[in-house]
Amino acid sequence: MQEVTRRGFVGAAALGSLALSPAGRALADLSRLGGGEHRLRLVYTNDFHSAFDPIPGYWLPGSPKLGGAAHFATLVERERTGAATSFLLDSGDMFTGTLSLLTKGEALLEMMIAMGYDAMGVGNHEFDYGWQNFEEQQTRVAFPILCANVRYRRAEAERPIRFCQPHTILERNGVRIGVVSVMGARAAKYTIMPSKIEGIEFIDPVAEAAEQVALLRPAVD
Repeated sequence: MQEVTRRGFVGAAALGSLALSPAGRALADLSRLGGGEHRLRLVYTNDFHSAFDPIPGYWLPGSPKLGGAAHFATLVERERTGAATSFLLDSGDMFTGTLSLLTKGEALLEMMIAMGYDAMGVGNHEFDYGWQNFEEQQTRVAFPILCANVRYRRAEAERPIRFCQPHTILERNGVRIGVVSVMGARAAKYTIMPSKIEGIEFIDPVAEAAEQVALLRPAVD
């Protein structure tokens, strides 16, 4: 969870993997837009990996049970309701694990719907059951699933068609934030079985992020 002011949000976002890239510098320019100060809270999750049941904390005395979906949802809700303005985001890898396998990821997306996620980035495990399955699963949710640098393979197309929505704008209580997601080049190349992504391809994440930030800048705080 991160709590920041409207101007401070820019600095916090730039601490991520884009901090030293052209996209990161473009994002930092948002702080010059002004518009007053408004405190907001970003509740951010990643790599849930279908951990619906608590797991034993074997590294602690007595190996107490830790985590699980009920604890996870309760903690997230507490953080969200503790701020006047909050956004709930996930950066991917909800899929994988037993219940994910049995439902091809559907159980995870149903959990996210129930928890009221605002947006989700795509992780490598979302392709564990093939891109065709993930393409279908995306239609089950109302919140945007984002990955700006993935395309359908179309040899004849000058610029292949997008597989995912590249960005979204979220607005709450007068605050408008832009959310962009990309798949890292190494993750795309080394952490997904090639047979699972035949038919799609990943392009340069840094260039794509910079392009999306440039599109968003006039429209968000």
